[in-house]
Amino acid sequence: MELHDSILKDYRLASEAFSDILHPIDAMKLLTEPLKITRHKAMDCFLQLAHYLNGFMERTSKLSFEATRYKIEAKMLKVAKDRASEEAEEASIRIEATEKRAQDAKIVLVKSTEENSHLLGVNEALTSKIEVLKTQLIEVKVFEEGAQGALKNTEERMALQ
Repeated sequence: MELHDSILKDYRLASEAFSDILHPIDAMKLLTEPLKITRHKAMDCFLQLAHYLNGFMERTSKLSFEATRYKIEAKMLKVAKDRASEEAEEASIRIEATEKRAQDAKIVLVKSTEENSHLLGVNEALTSKIEVLKTQLIEVKVFEEGAQGALKNTEERMALQ
C-alpha cells in the first residue's frame, strides 16, 4: 500500500512539474516567454523530476531489499516449520511405540498375575495336601509304633512258650 501511494504521489508531482510543458494550451506560454526563463523553468522541472525519481528509486530499492529479506525469512520459517513437523511426527511415532510397549507390558502383567494367582491356588492345595500327608505320616508312625509294640509283645509271648 505504501509503494502504491508513493508511486501515485511521485506521478502527481511529476505531472504537476511538467504540466506547463505537457499541456498544449500552455505551449504558447512557453513560446512567448524568453528563452532564458524557459530554460530555467525546464531545468527546475528536470531537477525536481530527478529528485523525485531518485526518491522513488531509493524507496524501490529499500522495498526490494525488504521483500528479499522477508522471502529469506519466510524460507527459514518454512524450514523451521518443516523440521518441527518432522520432529513432532517422530515424537508421535515414539509415543505410539511406547504406548504399544506399555500395553504389551500390561497384558504380560495381567497374564503373570493370573498365573501367579493360579500358582498360589496350587500352592495352597499342595500345602493342605502336605498337611494331610504329615497327619497320615504321624498316624502311620503311631500305627508302626503300635505294630512294633504288638510284634515285640507277640515275639515275647512266642519266646516264652
